[in-house]
Amino acid sequence: MLIRNIWPLIPNPRRVRVEPCSSPPSDANVGPEMGRSTIARSDFRIMSFSKSSHLLAIVGIMAGPFVATSPAPTGDQAAEKQDPRTVRLERYFEEKQCPVKPLARDFVAAADRHNLDWRLLPSIAFVESSGGKTFHNNNIFGWNNGDHRFRSVKESIHTVAERLANSHHYRNKPIDKILTTYNPVPGYRERVQDVMEDLGPARATRPLQIYYRN
Repeated sequence: MLIRNIWPLIPNPRRVRVEPCSSPPSDANVGPEMGRSTIARSDFRIMSFSKSSHLLAIVGIMAGPFVATSPAPTGDQAAEKQDPRTVRLERYFEEKQCPVKPLARDFVAAADRHNLDWRLLPSIAFVESSGGKTFHNNNIFGWNNGDHRFRSVKESIHTVAERLANSHHYRNKPIDKILTTYNPVPGYRERVQDVMEDLGPARATRPLQIYYRN
């Protein structure tokens, strides 16, 4: 209805040309603003049109600015963007009721920083302190027979990771040799490696499906 009312007011030449005025009015919108044009409608004057062209111009004016939006991600979509290793650790610690669950990202970050198997540190922590249930001196790894005092549990994760990567006792050794050096008590290495297997493959690419040993 609006187009039909405006149509007789517009001349009918063959071509279209739109030019900006040389001196825009003082009330023109010249400031940038999200979702709006920075050029006021009055800054343009119509020079000549064809019927098809001025129809498009009128429709464009009526439609107004278009702002593209996207829906917020759902909880499942957000979880998919997380590191799958972190997801696996969080689920494992939750099932085992381990207090270190909030530090799952630190375990993964420390492993990546020092090029360690991401399962090694949390598995040692699980064997040594049941994942943070029983420990002192913020030492969840039993480091130095549990006597070493850390300022926080988070510090213990990053410190032990650095020592396993760089100390001459552990550097460049395979997992079984690292664990035998860490604690030579018979059966210790196997216990830690059992937890590592429960956590999943070394190269985790999907969320964890946990299977517990009988």
